[in-house]
Amino acid sequence: MKYFKKKGMIRVVEMWYEDNQSIDSTCDVIRYKFIPKIPRKAHSIEELYTLIIDLSSDPETLLNDVAKNTKYEIKRARERDNLTIQNLLSAGEKNDAALNEYIEFFNGFADLKKRNAITVGELAQFYNSGNLEIRSIIDLETSEPVSMHAYIISDGRARLLQSSSHFRGSNDPEYRKKTGRANRLLHWEDILYYKKIGLAYYDFGGWYCGSDDLEKLSINQFKEAFGGQKLREFSCIVPVTSLGTLSIAIRKIIRGK
Repeated sequence: MKYFKKKGMIRVVEMWYEDNQSIDSTCDVIRYKFIPKIPRKAHSIEELYTLIIDLSSDPETLLNDVAKNTKYEIKRARERDNLTIQNLLSAGEKNDAALNEYIEFFNGFADLKKRNAITVGELAQFYNSGNLEIRSIIDLETSEPVSMHAYIISDGRARLLQSSSHFRGSNDPEYRKKTGRANRLLHWEDILYYKKIGLAYYDFGGWYCGSDDLEKLSINQFKEAFGGQKLREFSCIVPVTSLGTLSIAIRKIIRGK
């Protein structure tokens, strides 16, 4: 998928997943994200990893790849926790109220995690292009959402952009456990949903390849419990015009590398 941006005089195309699409001759710089190989003349190369699930397998096979404890949590959430799942915002849908509801929910989560809040502007390119989808799981006892997942839908792939839950603000250990189960159930139902509508891959949106950050290692374990395979990808920028080459050179000078 492609996104067109303009930064001052520089015309930028942001291209996700594929590095062999036709190049728009009117752009100065291409910003590749999550592509399988490094293109020629690439700069600012990042090597990234993610975890993907091949959705061509049948649901039983997919479930067999899920860790035993995670299966139990999913089953208990489905059968005993009085939860329901909805598409808060479907891909291609324009619903500003739903988008704002998600942003408010995520920012409540971000505040508890001491993370930066998000704005409509940060999601605008995905929302306006119809690639943004938001799924939520609702506690029927309170009619309140307990977890939400935002996805980028493109090229046969659902990539998790953000995941948020509201258990950290509660001192009730049973509620915190219930919310954890709800989040697992939402992931599993998302996997089945994207299989049902014909997507090829469910993408967990990143996998930490380091060894020092204990929180990120814990998130890795959470994702790995659903099965899937690690995938190496790259992000980089490539100049198309002389103006693009100049802008990248200036960028390197400013950043000192």
